[in-house]
Amino acid sequence: MKIEQEIKLVVNSHQPILLSQLDLAPYQQSAVTSQDLKNQYFDTPSHRLTQQKMALRLRANKGHYLQTVKTMGTTHHQVHRRQEWEQVVPSMQLDKAHLLTTPLAPLVSDPEVWSELDVLFTTDFTRQVIQLNDGENHIELAYDRGQVSAMKKTCPIHELELELVAGAVDTLPKLAQRLMQSGQFTISEGSKAAMGYRLVSETSVPLTQTARS
Repeated sequence: MKIEQEIKLVVNSHQPILLSQLDLAPYQQSAVTSQDLKNQYFDTPSHRLTQQKMALRLRANKGHYLQTVKTMGTTHHQVHRRQEWEQVVPSMQLDKAHLLTTPLAPLVSDPEVWSELDVLFTTDFTRQVIQLNDGENHIELAYDRGQVSAMKKTCPIHELELELVAGAVDTLPKLAQRLMQSGQFTISEGSKAAMGYRLVSETSVPLTQTARS
């Protein structure tokens, strides 16, 4: 289990941004890396997981797969703080053995809940990442552009994530405020999962029938 601490900023324009033009002083910047991420979010038709303030995601990235359990967490001074449990898995199939080691164990050990777990929505986006370091603090800046999909409904994703890797948590709101001075960004109070649940609330039909291991 690890603690995720991050701030999300919505990009105010539909046009792509150039990371090279962002005001990121005084941080030293790594080269930009790029990933195409495909994600599936799971729940039951009655949203048993979200009722417990939990989220379950499978992610595909160039033939590598990651299963993640997250808590809804808390927000303080614009910083979202969540617990998360990650496990590398061999395919886009749920790994029940790993889930039984997480706070989802009481739910997934229930045969009825396990049989009802299915994909409710997906997110597909390109992520560009820069590592920022000032000698004391390490922040990962991720620029995500894509969409959330639930059946035939979609919602755009266009945001920055500032995640604290090491150092003082107050560096996140300071950097966020600096970036917002350009007028390009607005603080986001919601997650990609929250966007997906808003879409799926309009339909009760799951996207797929998904195999489980």
